[in-house]
Amino acid sequence: MNSRSVLFSLCAASAIALTGCDWGSSGDNNWNDSYAWANFTGTYRFTKAIIASAASDSESGSEESSSVATITAHGAANTAMTSTTQAGGTLSPVGTGGITPGSVKIKVLTSTIVDDGSGNLTLNGGNIGTIKYDSGVWSFTTSGIKGSAKGTAVSITWDYTTSSGASTKNDKSGSTQTTIPLSYLNVVQRGNKLTMTGDSGIVYSGQLTGASMGSEGYVAAQTVYLSFSVSSASGGKITGSLSGNWSGAGDKSYGTMSNRQIHGTLSNGTTFVGTAADVTISVPTVSVSE
Repeated sequence: MNSRSVLFSLCAASAIALTGCDWGSSGDNNWNDSYAWANFTGTYRFTKAIIASAASDSESGSEESSSVATITAHGAANTAMTSTTQAGGTLSPVGTGGITPGSVKIKVLTSTIVDDGSGNLTLNGGNIGTIKYDSGVWSFTTSGIKGSAKGTAVSITWDYTTSSGASTKNDKSGSTQTTIPLSYLNVVQRGNKLTMTGDSGIVYSGQLTGASMGSEGYVAAQTVYLSFSVSSASGGKITGSLSGNWSGAGDKSYGTMSNRQIHGTLSNGTTFVGTAADVTISVPTVSVSE
């Protein structure tokens, strides 16, 4: 297997400058698994939703028209118990269609509270609180969470609907402009090959174009940077970088990639930042567990 090294300067959305790095380029479309152990597979949720645009040709020169679709987006928030037994707050955003019934999950220590689709928050099958799907207001009271105390961390995820979905405009010249919302990317990395799927199901395919890491590979603890370029069938393109803090795997067995981030730039110039959960990676077999 061949890989070539080049000097590369990475400018992501955070304007991080890398110099003097050993870059192994995979830009020639050949398979390369030299850095497959630095696996960034996962779902990266953006700090702020963005809009992507992709232009494609149309055979007919139709008059201008447009359509708007309803899509499902994802929300996440962190808060804390207000007492040993109580917590509450307001989820935001809830979109234009409100929170999706049955989608709310609240984690407190090892316990998971869910909504039953009818506005009730339940724990172990019992109702302990309520969630208002239109406003996002929620609260619960329970004594069934062992070890809970005032200030205990509470993490919440939910889905919501919005009508700011994909819209298409056909102009008289026969050009079609599609507007696509993005609030997350589901990234799958196999060797140097990448696929990224967004909210509306648009798939971007491509590969890694460079890597910055220590000379000892996966053995030593380090910060890893991988640059990439992916494109969709409709002509959209994303370039950027994936980064994370590698714990090292001196025993050549397992390691953890934490603080995983994606920094990207769309072909229309829009930039974004997303984060994903930490993963445990088995090297060199590259088995990823979130």
